[in-house]
Amino acid sequence: MISINGKLYSSYKNVPSHIIKSFIQYTVFDYHLRVENGKILFWEKNYFMMMAQLRRLRINIPMSFTLNFFVDQINVLIDKHESECYLIYLKFANDSAPMIDNTEVDLITSIIAESTNSLIKNISLTKEISLFKDHTLRDQELTSILYLQKDINRIAAIEAFENNCDDNLILNDKKNIIRSVLGNVFILKDDLIISPSKKNGAQSSVLADLFIEHINDSNDFNFSNDSSFGVFELQIADELAVLSIKNGLNLVCKYRKKNYHTKRLPELYNSFIKLHVS
Repeated sequence: MISINGKLYSSYKNVPSHIIKSFIQYTVFDYHLRVENGKILFWEKNYFMMMAQLRRLRINIPMSFTLNFFVDQINVLIDKHESECYLIYLKFANDSAPMIDNTEVDLITSIIAESTNSLIKNISLTKEISLFKDHTLRDQELTSILYLQKDINRIAAIEAFENNCDDNLILNDKKNIIRSVLGNVFILKDDLIISPSKKNGAQSSVLADLFIEHINDSNDFNFSNDSSFGVFELQIADELAVLSIKNGLNLVCKYRKKNYHTKRLPELYNSFIKLHVS
């Protein structure tokens, strides 16, 4: 089932052609959510982050886009399934191209729910990760909006697969690692955890923000406020992991000749998820 501006369609074949055309030509943004045990995970924080990113992209936000509007549409979709956990894909498109005499064009929104495993079970192994060097991203906060960098992510993912790797690390123009194709990067050295900052281009993620809060509340780990790091830190780190709303925690086993442990970060992640997902 697909919800488009509050109307349900059984498949894309039933969606009017002019709406399909708008999503092909004028897609402007997308956002991913997760449902756990029938509830949208971190919904209010995600809603305000999504609205903030829409405003930064100068997208005309309809007054109807309230907290309850999205909750109602998502609930209708998940009621059609029998799972407890879903990935929710929201896609936004203009119904036409903005013009100088009509900058506030109407916005079309599609919502799709896809059954998935719970974040509690989502700890997986990335056998090997590579470093993407063909292109870099700008060292700025606007880079943190993932939709704007989707082409770089696509190219980096293809290169990783060509090199028989599961993921690829992406650099900014200051040669610091800011994220991977799959999500936000975390490295552990002794008791210190480092993750790139949004101001340097790391992906905006409510899940990552709350995980960092959990690290700061922990008695066993410290989190670095100076969160930029380069390739050298990869070589001396004890553990490396990638966190995303889609895949949960991916533990990286190897980068080039460096092999990583896979023990302490998953223990920390498990304590975090059990606190928020019940």
